[in-house]
Amino acid sequence: MKLCNKSKYGKGLETKQDDNVRNCNELDPDDVEIRHPDWNRSLAALVKDVGEQLGLGASPIRSALYKVLLYGPGQHFKEFHKDTEKEEGMFGTLVVQLPSAHRGGSICFRFNGQEEEYDFGVAHGEAQYWPHFAAHYADVDHKVKVVSEGHRLVLIYNLVWGGGGETPTATTNSNREQAGLRICERWSSISRNYFSDQFLLWLEHDYTSDSLRQLGASALKGRDREYGRLMLGIAKSMVGTLKLRVAVVIRDKTELYLGDGDDYRHIEWYAKPEEVEVERTLIFHLLSIIVYRICSLITFLIW
Repeated sequence: MKLCNKSKYGKGLETKQDDNVRNCNELDPDDVEIRHPDWNRSLAALVKDVGEQLGLGASPIRSALYKVLLYGPGQHFKEFHKDTEKEEGMFGTLVVQLPSAHRGGSICFRFNGQEEEYDFGVAHGEAQYWPHFAAHYADVDHKVKVVSEGHRLVLIYNLVWGGGGETPTATTNSNREQAGLRICERWSSISRNYFSDQFLLWLEHDYTSDSLRQLGASALKGRDREYGRLMLGIAKSMVGTLKLRVAVVIRDKTELYLGDGDDYRHIEWYAKPEEVEVERTLIFHLLSIIVYRICSLITFLIW
């Protein structure tokens, strides 16, 4: 505690220090040395996973240690707030809590009228034995509840965008989800009258039934995982309107030659759906990938 400085916070264009709003202690990165031999490797793996969990696929992102925070009894960050951009390309924050014996200190998130709370393993008695982490976009409101006893030690990392285009935000991701929702709603209303209520979404990687059964949603890779998280949001928004199912589809191509030469060539596409349950780690549903109607149309046109 004696080596730390009191934390401040931004209010508009001002930087303030008020224990009633934010009460914790901090160290700058230059005052900290992490000597664990596997720390950088483990952190890189964590950052990669966080990028995928945030819907960024395999896009390059990096982390930069910003502060080390120490919360003691009675300390907090009571007001909901957004993180300001600490460096060019910063789009989010990674909070890594080191093993700390404490109670309280949960982080609360608020976005688009929804709130979530994460206690970093306190409720299950794991906080003092294992590191825990949380990551969020910078434009997501968040606050830290009062630490009731013990001390809570956390590393704060800036997440910096290294991909092309605009820096991602929770708002742009939400807008994309809303656009997808409108498309699904439109398809749902049209399909009742003209088509099957099933349509396909091709994924970039190949998967087996066994991998999905054993690993659940975590089996999805790269951009496929981004698709899955997008469909999760759409599925939650369309409860009672559109039921999203999961299927593993084996697509085969069969060529049949009838008569002499190539006078009659018939190409048939067909799919064998094998339904599996993937609601495990991320708890989401992908669209059924069933192509009977579309393939029948293709067959008819070629024939």
